[in-house]
Amino acid sequence: MIFIVCVKMSDLYFNKLNYTLANEDNQFEVDLCQKLDPKKLLLVCGSGGRSLPLVSPATETMVCADLAGPQLLLASLREACLRELNFDEYKLFWGFSPYTESAECEKRKKLFARLTLSAECSDFFTKLYEEISWQSLLYLGKWEKTFAKIAKIAQKILGPVHSRKLFEFNSLEEQRAYFRNEFPKWRWRLVLFIVGNATFFNKLLYKGSFVDKNIPDSHFSYYNKAYQHLFMTGLARENFFLQVSFLGRIIFEEGNPAEANAEVFERTKKWLLNHEVDYKQQDIIKLAKEGNERFDYVSLSDVPSYFSGDLEKSFVMDLRPSLNQGAHVVIRSYLRVPEYQINEDFENVSNEFQDLIDQEKTQMYKIDILRYRGEA
Repeated sequence: MIFIVCVKMSDLYFNKLNYTLANEDNQFEVDLCQKLDPKKLLLVCGSGGRSLPLVSPATETMVCADLAGPQLLLASLREACLRELNFDEYKLFWGFSPYTESAECEKRKKLFARLTLSAECSDFFTKLYEEISWQSLLYLGKWEKTFAKIAKIAQKILGPVHSRKLFEFNSLEEQRAYFRNEFPKWRWRLVLFIVGNATFFNKLLYKGSFVDKNIPDSHFSYYNKAYQHLFMTGLARENFFLQVSFLGRIIFEEGNPAEANAEVFERTKKWLLNHEVDYKQQDIIKLAKEGNERFDYVSLSDVPSYFSGDLEKSFVMDLRPSLNQGAHVVIRSYLRVPEYQINEDFENVSNEFQDLIDQEKTQMYKIDILRYRGEA
């Protein structure tokens, strides 16, 4: 059983599908769970792509909860695909590279007809797919549509050569040399100046609920540092976030996220043969405080960045009734680092996993990993 929970930021923001691909790199948490091998997981849902692949050999329980009903339905659709499709069919259905939008619509419709879905899930996605003529859902979310617009701005300002050349390299040293000597940095800074601000994201994505920044860096500096780290530390063609930022979608198969990795797919599929995912439309903190189940791994995504007041201070301590001794809590902070309070029951062990944190493919998050040392 797996619980995936997401907290509502505003009614306007969570009224439809917000994420259909991912706004974060869950390979980091896939690798983390393989190291920790937790039995019971409590996770934020997102698109389902960030949560379902976190199973490890010891996993017994996964609970998925979210205040946004459509996100839970999307995770249910992913689960059905994992259960009933093979790996190539899964990539085709969702539109992961190398499968193209225009060529696969009829095949996608036939695959959908094979899936075992609840009446609510089937009705929701039948109507949605008919509306979009059976194109992929992968880039239909609000976040994905926003970054498609960012990619168009980047392509216009950088030009057709430089907006794509970054992805031609198979050598990191060659990519670094290109970035140092040829990449039009002033044009890229103009792109970040246009899109890297609260006004832009509020207009296109957050509808006035964009995170209230409390870090010292300006928005421009924050985004510039994150992207520069990505340019210099990993191949762009292997990074889904860079592809979405510059190209609007994943073109190069090496950049497919964890759910479209054959090993991760088969491990998740095998787990689902003998386990159920339990979806809860509920607040994650309330669930943790009032529920009767205890977990070994809790992943909050960047939800706490949107907390304020008493909740911002207490949310980690509020999790204690739901934690087994030795449990790990993963918190991502985006532009705002929540000022949470902890006592001697918790230890920040982020440094133990710094190698994984440094490899995260968006670098948009400060990541804290806490270990619970209190009694269960």
